[in-house]
Amino acid sequence: MVSIGPIRNLILLGASDFFPDIKAVCEANGARCIVITSPDQQRAIPGLQADIVTEELSAAECGDKLNRMLIKGEVLTLSFGARWVIKRNIREALFRGLVLNSHGTRLPNDRGGGAFSWRIMRGDRIGTLVLHQMDDGVDTGPVLVSEEYIIPRHVQTPAEHIDYYFRKLGVFACEFVKKVISSRCDFESAPQLNFSSTYYPRIHTPTHGWIDWSWPATDIEKFVLALDDPYPGARTLWRNEAVILRNCQLHVGEIGHHPFQKGLIIRNNQKWLTIAMEREYCLLASVACDENGRDLMPRIKEGDRFFTPQSMVEAAMTARVRFTPGGLKTSD
Repeated sequence: MVSIGPIRNLILLGASDFFPDIKAVCEANGARCIVITSPDQQRAIPGLQADIVTEELSAAECGDKLNRMLIKGEVLTLSFGARWVIKRNIREALFRGLVLNSHGTRLPNDRGGGAFSWRIMRGDRIGTLVLHQMDDGVDTGPVLVSEEYIIPRHVQTPAEHIDYYFRKLGVFACEFVKKVISSRCDFESAPQLNFSSTYYPRIHTPTHGWIDWSWPATDIEKFVLALDDPYPGARTLWRNEAVILRNCQLHVGEIGHHPFQKGLIIRNNQKWLTIAMEREYCLLASVACDENGRDLMPRIKEGDRFFTPQSMVEAAMTARVRFTPGGLKTSD
């Protein structure tokens, strides 16, 4: 059992468009709300009003600033996509111990980053809102509050998943904050079952987004969808030039295909490309552009082929990246 509230100070770590809504809840109830973010995340949300912007989250860097802002009373810290590794010494020195982290999967499944893309690839249609205690692991701490929902059928691209999730998360977070501001609340602390956990690392589309045309048609469709808007898009080669495919869907209505025909452009009506896949499938691509966003469809000829060399596929599958407070880093 974990008891929280009534809190007088709420610290928000990371970044989100709903931070102003949480701030408004705090102000309406006489609590102080302090936002701490990284330079990279502030650039991603230009309108974000942060009280502290720092690459290094440490007592030396932030302790004095934070202490001057806190008012007398209980402190609670909520993390929404914060880029720092927040170990126990930082949790105790800066935040007086209790830090809750928001995660968008059915923990212990899908720990780590890139969850929306991984789940689109799998076809997972159950969404989750979670607040769990932060410990020294990655998304491993006990769950305090959770709520599941079915993802609507019209939500398909990562952008649509992100928008729907964060709208629900904003309401969920505001309701939680209202409760712990107004009174003392007790929450069951449910340990995660590590024997059933899964962890997936972050995806960087320009690094990992190369289509393997040997995959089944259904897997290619999900892969392209998982890297669509707001990400740069799945890619392949055409005449040794990188081409990005977006807004794709499978089509059954042409004659069947032999595996050797896979990747061939069998029709180009200048509105979409019809790309041969295996058996009865074709892939319809409404967007085919270069890495600068220039439309390639007028140049692509019927009979051309999309193809990704196996060396590029293997490089994508073996690459590991991480995102720090300063931005993208490629792991050694």
